Amino acid sequence: MGDKNDLTRRLEFLRIDENVKKSMWDFFATINGDVPAIVENFYAHLSGFQETQSIIDKHSDVRTLTDAQRQHWENMFSGDYADAYMERALTVGRVHDVIGLEPRWYLGGYFMLIEQMLQTYLRKNGVKNAKVMDGVGAMLRSVCLDIDLAMMTYIESGELRKIREQLLQMSDEILDESDQTIQSVSDQTALMQENVDNLSEAQIELQKQVDFATESLNHTLNSIQTVAAATEELDASSQSIAGQVQSSEEIAQNAIEQSRRSQETVNSLETSAQEIASVVALVQNIASQTRLLALNATIEAARAGEAGKGFAVVAQEVKNLAAETEKAIDQVNMQSGQIREATERAVHEIEITNQLIQKMGESVGHISEAVEQQTAATTEISSSATSASDSTSHVDESMKDVSERNVSAQSVARKVSNISRNVIRDVSGLRGAMTMLLRTSYAGNRRHSERVPLGMTVTLKQNGTECVGTTADLSLGGVSLRIDHAQDRLKTGACHIVLDKLGAFDMDIRQVADNVVNAAFGAHTDGEKARIVQLLEETKNHDKTYIALVQEAANRTEEAFETALRKNQIAFEDFFDIDYQPIANTNPRQMLTKFTAITDEYLPDIQEDIVQRAPNIVFCAAVDRAAYLPTHNKVYMKEQSDDPVWNDANCRNRRIFADPAGLRAARNTQPVLVQAYDRKVGDQVVLLKEVDAPVYIRGRHWGNVRMAYKF
Repeated sequence: MGDKNDLTRRLEFLRIDENVKKSMWDFFATINGDVPAIVENFYAHLSGFQETQSIIDKHSDVRTLTDAQRQHWENMFSGDYADAYMERALTVGRVHDVIGLEPRWYLGGYFMLIEQMLQTYLRKNGVKNAKVMDGVGAMLRSVCLDIDLAMMTYIESGELRKIREQLLQMSDEILDESDQTIQSVSDQTALMQENVDNLSEAQIELQKQVDFATESLNHTLNSIQTVAAATEELDASSQSIAGQVQSSEEIAQNAIEQSRRSQETVNSLETSAQEIASVVALVQNIASQTRLLALNATIEAARAGEAGKGFAVVAQEVKNLAAETEKAIDQVNMQSGQIREATERAVHEIEITNQLIQKMGESVGHISEAVEQQTAATTEISSSATSASDSTSHVDESMKDVSERNVSAQSVARKVSNISRNVIRDVSGLRGAMTMLLRTSYAGNRRHSERVPLGMTVTLKQNGTECVGTTADLSLGGVSLRIDHAQDRLKTGACHIVLDKLGAFDMDIRQVADNVVNAAFGAHTDGEKARIVQLLEETKNHDKTYIALVQEAANRTEEAFETALRKNQIAFEDFFDIDYQPIANTNPRQMLTKFTAITDEYLPDIQEDIVQRAPNIVFCAAVDRAAYLPTHNKVYMKEQSDDPVWNDANCRNRRIFADPAGLRAARNTQPVLVQAYDRKVGDQVVLLKEVDAPVYIRGRHWGNVRMAYKF
């Protein structure tokens, strides 16, 4: 502003040269004596207007102001436009800004001073004609008004332009910041989702392990109980065996004693057998001697002849008896030998038996000790089995508790997973929502032409990728499109678009968010511009029917609310109740307010009538400023079921629809708002056109009537 080159250009344009500077000083010299009076008249005039009076009142010494003003004019007419002058001039402008002196008052005051200075100059140079004086004054006032209006428009436009540029920059920065924040939230939510998925998998695996452990514990418990029972039986058997072993030990001791006695008896028998053998030997010897005697007797009897026959008979009998005796003795001797051999064998067997009985006694002793140890071990096993059974029961209860907690954890994990998925979904939609809100606002709208919602088929090609979608709105500056999975398929930059009713265009994609694509036209040919303008006008003419209907619905809604107030059915402030009370066991969540009963009573007849009055109307319903929709069309007011998806499509009353279109509709204060509406129903998104008309209750904005219809 203070650049010398800039000042030089200003002086050149205003044709202020040295001659002009001399003339300026001559002019001031002529009127110098009258300047104080002119300045006093100037301040007197300012005092008559409220806008300038407050500024003068801040200065207690008007004389000081007058002297400063006279000095200012003297400096200005001196022709000295050096740095000091420039600084004074700029300071005056800054002071005006500080004290709030608008340019119109500044210009008006200056022109008043100039008018009086000119009239004084003319009068002192011989001009006495009052008509000439009035003409000069009229001309200056007219020029001042024209300059005032032109400067006001220029300044306001410039200020608006600067503000708009600043707001555009702010909106871009907000979008950039939101992009970074949303991306960060998305990344963190995705990480949380991944961790939740891992947790779910771990919990599923844990549940399997818990189930397996529970089953194993059941088997173990059964086995332990079986072992405990068997151990009890074993303990009883051990006790019985211990008794029997003790009896066996006693029997073994008795057997040893009996064996000892038997051995003694056998030993006696062996002695007797030996004695018998001695007797038999003696008898055998006697028999041999007797036989010998009998032989001798026979011989002697033979010698005696007849006299010896009787003796021979006796001798023969003695011989026979001796033979029989020898024979018997041989038999007895043989039997005695057998007895002796048997006795010897018996002695040997008894010795072996005695040894075995001794060993058996030792073994029984060992068995007795082992049985005692087994009994003690069995008792300990039984006690341990009982303890293990109790511990296993506690572990089983703990595993059941772990299983229940794991089931609860899985439920929580599923809820967290659902929440994280919803966060991812909502965050993904937030970028598009913010973009739409900013770009459709006055401050953030980069289009300098009107947006008109309309739908037509579009084919978009970019870098070998071809997408088919539909338009959401159109202007001379660009088009907003809806293309499925656009964010994954397209990027900002050049593209080729074929619009069904307009033809082909080379365009530039400025923004891609979720399924929203905003693209800008290049320079239009006259033919292209004419086709676009014609289509926009046709669309607006088509919308007039629906605009009239929604405005009628808004008027009838206002009348219905007024009727309810007159009947004292509701207090005025209750219409603006924002304490939305959730209805239990509803999904999606439904809510009640103090005015819900009134809208349920009055609005159905109005809304159902409007829906039937034009083709393709999907719904007509009133919402408050928070986008709360208390009473919907009957087709969307069914009782909720256990299916949230079905509920979302069929139970849309008593809910808040705070999506971008819903909020724009709810807060609209223009006579009508026409917009594209991405209506989400369950998992489906349907693109509709929407017209909204505001509803006022005794001059206070309550909300809007929303009416949506197919393109």
